[in-house]
Amino acid sequence: MKKILAIILAAAAVFTGCKKTVFPERPAENGTLTFSLACDKGDYIEVKSSEIDLGNFIITINKLQDERGEASDWTKSWTYSEFPEALELAPGKFLISAASPETRIVGWNAPKYYGQTEFTIVEGVVTPVSLECFLSNMKVSVRLTDNFIGELSEYVISVTGDYAEGRQSLEWTQADFAEGTQSAKDGYFDPTNLTVKITGKRVTDGTSPIPVTYEIKNGKARDHHILNIDAVVTGTANVLNLSISNETNNREQDIPFGGIPEVPVPDEEEENTGGQKPEKPYMVWESNPSFAVTNITDVMEGKADANLVIYAAGGIKALNVSVSDNFQTIIDGLVHADASHSGEDKECDIRHYMDLVNDVALYNTLSGTFGITSLPMIDKVKDKTVVEFPLTDLVTLIRSTGFEEGDYIFTLELIDNADQKYQVSLTFYNPPVE
Repeated sequence: MKKILAIILAAAAVFTGCKKTVFPERPAENGTLTFSLACDKGDYIEVKSSEIDLGNFIITINKLQDERGEASDWTKSWTYSEFPEALELAPGKFLISAASPETRIVGWNAPKYYGQTEFTIVEGVVTPVSLECFLSNMKVSVRLTDNFIGELSEYVISVTGDYAEGRQSLEWTQADFAEGTQSAKDGYFDPTNLTVKITGKRVTDGTSPIPVTYEIKNGKARDHHILNIDAVVTGTANVLNLSISNETNNREQDIPFGGIPEVPVPDEEEENTGGQKPEKPYMVWESNPSFAVTNITDVMEGKADANLVIYAAGGIKALNVSVSDNFQTIIDGLVHADASHSGEDKECDIRHYMDLVNDVALYNTLSGTFGITSLPMIDKVKDKTVVEFPLTDLVTLIRSTGFEEGDYIFTLELIDNADQKYQVSLTFYNPPVE
């Protein structure tokens, strides 16, 4: 990693031949500022360009207060190549900043640098000033394992940021990894929350895995998010491993990469006894087979639906629904609305997901308080092999209750009576209210 260091140096020497007076009304009472800018390639964050064009950096000086302490709105900017060798400033308090010329909110190989510091000019005195410019946006790198490349084709890794100007995305595709497992290009995003979505097709039979969606919260300037993506999909549970690392903290997250049909492989005990497990459970979304992000207003207006079908040849033992953090409060409220449970569940007061098979209190709250009767629960789910599973009423609750703009993720976990699991994440986008 490389460190970008911009040094502004005010020297004691006065260069008479190239002095520039900014305040000509006080030519005899100014201070003198000389300026130099340099990049020190240290160990902060890797920048793939070998040289940084300092000449295009924007240098801005703002006067904050005059010598009497009164506010001032004077400001002036130069490119570094145009900055005078010596500069006269009237006494007062100033803010000086340096910024690279890159302005894109999101872009490929587009690092942005910025730094600022305050200084004071005293009559007849030159004050030395040092300023460090660091990366002001976030870097995102994608690395794939050989496992992932061997198992999936036509894959797309999409990273999306939410901004006041709208959602902006970058996509890494199979072509970006033609020469190895690490992409030759990196994405840069202004600091925000990011959503990572991964789709693809299975090499062996062309089927589409269920897309995986993962949220990176509270992104900060200088973060380097390294997405290490691994998939094990043949004959075993599908797993996506994603690690996020940067200088200030390291976060690792394993994400289930479910939804790829698998050929059941009998275990040793089954071979010995002649037994065979039923087909593994799965879910189908007929109108949205790739499980793409769905706009909630489209669902409410009938342009899209959230109607899934559950298939569990062995019968449904458990069906749990968890949600992303931005929707968690209302789910906790539903789960904790009544501590009573059927059965012997003694932990319902600490659960953070909806148990659609056993939670009678939840069913009563959804149907009685919110009028959600279309969501199958309790005896309409337990031990059933085929269940129509409409999520429309639950999804539209996000918009009708006034939740803010953003992606809302529902993770469904299905377990059959043979303890075979299936998990899928569904992402619904709630647009801003106009």
